Amino acid sequence: MSPHASSERSYRVRAAVRRLNRIRWNAKAKSLRTYGRNGAPFGVRAKYVLSDPEVGDFSFHMADLDAAAAFLADGFGVSAARAREVLDEPASDEQLLRDYSQLRRWSQLRSDMALGHRPLLWALIRLRRPNLVVETGLWYGLGAMVMLRALERNVEDGHLRGKLISFDPDPTGGWMVPRRHAPHWTWVQATTQSALEANLRGRQLDLFVHDTPSEPELERHELKTAWAAAASGAVICSGNGRNTPALEELCSARDLRHLHHDYSAAGHFYRGNGISFAVARSVS
Repeated sequence: MSPHASSERSYRVRAAVRRLNRIRWNAKAKSLRTYGRNGAPFGVRAKYVLSDPEVGDFSFHMADLDAAAAFLADGFGVSAARAREVLDEPASDEQLLRDYSQLRRWSQLRSDMALGHRPLLWALIRLRRPNLVVETGLWYGLGAMVMLRALERNVEDGHLRGKLISFDPDPTGGWMVPRRHAPHWTWVQATTQSALEANLRGRQLDLFVHDTPSEPELERHELKTAWAAAASGAVICSGNGRNTPALEELCSARDLRHLHHDYSAAGHFYRGNGISFAVARSVS
């Protein structure tokens, strides 16, 4: 069996296991021991172990959107009122809610659309109207679905249509991305080590979102490669927060501002790692 065939088989085996998530009680108990130091009530923890569809990767609602709005206002030169307005959009966007309802798999995602820190990415896309967004780590495609809909909303408001490029070698991922986005979405089914630099060559990105595993050398490679392709005023994001020092190192080396928002999860045992951004000091 070739290495490629072996790797694809491994992805498909793991995808099959994830379809059993709701009854993987031991795995969920382990997740609770690993991540559950958030003071969540016993009932919340018990409900997670007994019936939740997520193991090791969690969706939740951010607890304080006013704090998130203040963070955006301070870091990106917008009013807190405007920031809060765009942060609120995903939860009431009828098309996004319809996409989620139609595409989610009962065995792997919650029935309610809990987006974690993704409203912040939505807000940046709505506020800054990027031409090119790049994400590393597609997984189910929930983040891609949110960002593509935000780009679509920009068009509805009379602006040019931006595009998204996603990198992930797992052929079983991406099922949350609606087909209508195909003309504006490219999925590179390869690792970032092998494909990121080549696919960004000759392009200028406006927003980069790192959401692959928290491995320092991998994150350093992705951030360095992304910054080399960054347009003027680009924003570089690490969805892993401060799990590694890679983004802070980039900011120090390039004299960029390092912004970190340490959000909390509402009604969930998972605390979250926060989300971090690198921006030019003149960004507005």
